[in-house]
Amino acid sequence: LERLGKGLKAATVLGFIYSLIALAVLYFFGEPLNLLFVSASETEVIANSQQFLLANALFYFPLALVNIVRFLIQGMGFSGFAMIAGLCEMVARTLVGLVFVPILGFTAACFASPTAWIFADAFLIPAFFYTRNRLKKQMS
Repeated sequence: LERLGKGLKAATVLGFIYSLIALAVLYFFGEPLNLLFVSASETEVIANSQQFLLANALFYFPLALVNIVRFLIQGMGFSGFAMIAGLCEMVARTLVGLVFVPILGFTAACFASPTAWIFADAFLIPAFFYTRNRLKKQMS
């Protein structure tokens, strides 16, 4: 159980650092990366893909937390909670698609995955502490 806390801290720090680096790379080099896939004359496609990349990159840290905490919970033997987190993500994406895309269009679609990651974190973080405490009780 002691290693859970250490692992969570170490992975969270690494996830945060990775998120900052990925955001910086996509901010400064997103457009040139887009040019690997589309012609420079496709200015609207490039602008839209850059918007999508940045909208997602801004939320890579919540994504890192989803992966870190989900796998910690699975490793403790509570895989059902990981499946519920997936359900939270699906509900969030559906909500964005049905409610916000008709109002805000493409911009809302860009934030569908970040919204899903935040919904999953809102479930997973309390679930982690619950499962850790439950495991502590089982072991003592």
